[in-house]
Amino acid sequence: MKTSPQKGFTLIETLVAISVLLTALAGPMTIAARGIFAAGIARDQITAYFLAQEAMEYVRAVRDGNGLASLNTDPQNPPWLTGLTSNPNCEAAHCTVDAKQGTITVCGAGHDTCPFLKLDTTAPANPFYVHGGSYPDSPFKRSFRLERIAADEEKVTVTVSWATGGISKTITLVDELANWQTF
Repeated sequence: MKTSPQKGFTLIETLVAISVLLTALAGPMTIAARGIFAAGIARDQITAYFLAQEAMEYVRAVRDGNGLASLNTDPQNPPWLTGLTSNPNCEAAHCTVDAKQGTITVCGAGHDTCPFLKLDTTAPANPFYVHGGSYPDSPFKRSFRLERIAADEEKVTVTVSWATGGISKTITLVDELANWQTF
């Protein structure tokens, strides 16, 4: 009698084929996972930059509003910083900005003492970062500090910090504001 050769795969051939297939899939999966992580970091960096810019613009708006409200300024006591250097005094401590509510609040001697921003998603198409309400905490902390340079000039430093994937990051914006009424 003739015996025909065995057809099909042996167990060892099957295991080798599976390991080659898994190795071929591991590279693209790793690249995809790292890409998703990098996209999350980029999203948070962009959000932090815009949060810092929003705080800077709010401080400018307070300066401009005060200047327009009182065009005859006493140079020794300029009202251009009312609400920023008195009640609350953002030269003596770090302050937070809630642009949606239009409030400035002293949060403490350092940026770390400031509370996390909360994400107000009551309008899902247009969420806001706020400080009040029972909304969930976001990963972002934002504060600003004023430093008097001259009677008609202030340095504004806005700091936003957050953590993504266990990596802590900070963005700092610095600008100098002048009392445009004195020029």
